[in-house]
Parts: sequence; C-alpha cells; structure tokens
Amino acid sequence: MKEEEGRCIAALEAFNVADKRINKLKNKLTEAKREKKSVEATLEGAERQVEGPRRQLHQTEDQLATAKEQIAVLKKKLEEAEKAKDQAKQDGYDVGVAETKETLRAEVSEDPLKENEVPPRMEIVLATLPVPAIGGLNNKDQGSSEAALSQSTKTPPKDKIVIKKK
Repeated sequence: MKEEEGRCIAALEAFNVADKRINKLKNKLTEAKREKKSVEATLEGAERQVEGPRRQLHQTEDQLATAKEQIAVLKKKLEEAEKAKDQAKQDGYDVGVAETKETLRAEVSEDPLKENEVPPRMEIVLATLPVPAIGGLNNKDQGSSEAALSQSTKTPPKDKIVIKKK
C-alpha cells in the first residue's frame, strides 16, 4: 500500500505540475494574444498614416507627368513661335528690299538724264575740284590743259565746272 500511496502522490504531484504548466502556458497565450492585438492595432495605424502620403505621392506623380507633357507642348509651341518670328523678320526684310528697289526705280524713271547731261551731284563734285593753271602742268598732259583753257574761254557759271562728253 505504501507503494500505491506513493504512486498516487506521484501522480497527484505530476498532475499539479502539469496543471501549473497549463496555467503558465495559458497566461503566456493570453499575453501573446494581447501583444498580437497591440501590434495589429499599431500596424493598422501605420497603414492609415501611410495611406495619405501614398495617395498624395500618386497624385504628385500624375501631376508631374502632366507637367512634363505640358512642357513638351510648350517647347514645341516656342519653337514654332521662334520660326514664325524669324520668318516675319525675313518677310519684313524682303518687303523693305522690295520697297527700296521700287523707290529707286521710281526715282530713276522720274529723272531720266539725257545722254550728254551731267547729273547735278556730279556737277557739285566737279565744282569742288581745283583746276590747274595752264603753265602748272609742265606740259605733261596737253589734252587736259587744252580742256581747261577751252572751259575758261566759254565762261560757264563761276561756281561750276562742266565736263562734256565727246
């Protein structure tokens, strides 16, 4: 009987040890469940916090893509505007050249010179040239001195020298 009593006591002690162990494991399980809930709540909060910036990032990326497209369109329009500006400058130059040509044609056709007539500007230029005296040439150019002599005998206007073509 003592043996049986020893077995019962041993079984009872084993049961108590197992019972204590079960209680410890239950406590650990409860603590683990609380920690899990806490971590899940923290995770949900973090996900909610990240969701706002994530949406904002997505919107910003969309805006950036739109801005890049607009920049490309504006660059193309700028190039077209610069080409149009250059063309307008060239057209203005061409118009100016055409107007100048037309003006010159009109001036030339309005005042046609006769064959033996000297333009007024030529007369003014020639009038400012000095005429050497007959003896001052040292007989180097006899034809020029004869022309000067013939001019002085015909008495043209005093402030102009007239040269006639032969």
